[in-house]
Amino acid sequence: MLPVFGSVFIIAAGPKTWLNRNFLANPKLVFIGLISYPLYLWHWPLLVVARTVTRNDQGNEYIRTTAIIAIALTFLLAWLTYKFIERPIRTQRPAFAARRITAALCACLAAVAFFGLAVVELGGATIRYPKELQALIIPIKPEADFPPANQSKDSAGPLVVTYGDSHAGHLEPGLRVLQNERTFRLRSIGWGAGCSPLGDIKPRNEEKCRDLKASNEKLLAELKPDIVVMAACWREYHVEKLPEIFRFFQSIGVRRIVVVGSVPLWPQPPQVMLYKAYRSDPLHRIPERLIGFDAKTLAVDQQLRAIASGLGVDFVSAYDILCNEDGCLVRLGNTARDIIQVDLMHLSAVGSWFLVSHIANEIFD
Repeated sequence: MLPVFGSVFIIAAGPKTWLNRNFLANPKLVFIGLISYPLYLWHWPLLVVARTVTRNDQGNEYIRTTAIIAIALTFLLAWLTYKFIERPIRTQRPAFAARRITAALCACLAAVAFFGLAVVELGGATIRYPKELQALIIPIKPEADFPPANQSKDSAGPLVVTYGDSHAGHLEPGLRVLQNERTFRLRSIGWGAGCSPLGDIKPRNEEKCRDLKASNEKLLAELKPDIVVMAACWREYHVEKLPEIFRFFQSIGVRRIVVVGSVPLWPQPPQVMLYKAYRSDPLHRIPERLIGFDAKTLAVDQQLRAIASGLGVDFVSAYDILCNEDGCLVRLGNTARDIIQVDLMHLSAVGSWFLVSHIANEIFD
């Protein structure tokens, strides 16, 4: 509102006021006004490219120089656009010329759209990266390579129920693969978006979450699972309320409860961090482990362990499996499918199997 009202007042003041006559009528400012629209169009992509060139590295000595060059290019390209595109289009009077110009602009728009779509469909222009990294940093989507459920394997053996948020969900592909080695039935019960049985819900979700909790408890009482595997992004919840859920499971006859701690929470996707580690290493090695995860999750793990041990519940730390003194494991091979986590805190299919295969004995005792 401030620039709008300011413009209204400046226009209303008229051309003879001192500000308008001596300042805004200055030829240099008038020139900026003339090229202002192409200036607006050009400045953003150039600044984004400049930031990409310097790779967001605050210690890069060329950041300021790159920004100055980007701004200078913005003015140059804006003037060229104004002189050779904007003005000629404005001065074309015959209708047939306007139609040709419109058709040409539409063709350019379609070409840019097609190029953008192609980049998205191809998973990004990975050709711009070093060859040894190209297969590793292809974008991967959560759950894209999760194996489908096999109903034939859910007909015999103890019933295992995963219970929690999306962190329980990313254990499923590993458990499905484990069904090739062990005989058990598998079911999943989720907390639902915005809901939690721990009371960590917003007022607007209260009724929905209360109904979901009642429905889940009814289903669990009917299923009577032998084993419940609980997993969640525990740092987001009031874990001190877990004993209530444990007592409910024990009341319906669940003979084994296993709580799985959170996986490492990274500040950036592991693929991005791998690329940065490769770039910063003078020998350009691609590490298998990284450091720099959120240490708060470790403190929550200790809290979970204490709560679980006091109630006869088994706690399994994902950090004990994935991490050591050199850092936390982020890849098992040289392709994107070998990345342990697909985003900041969710396991890929291979990561799920790696974790589940190492904790299978703890799950089944």
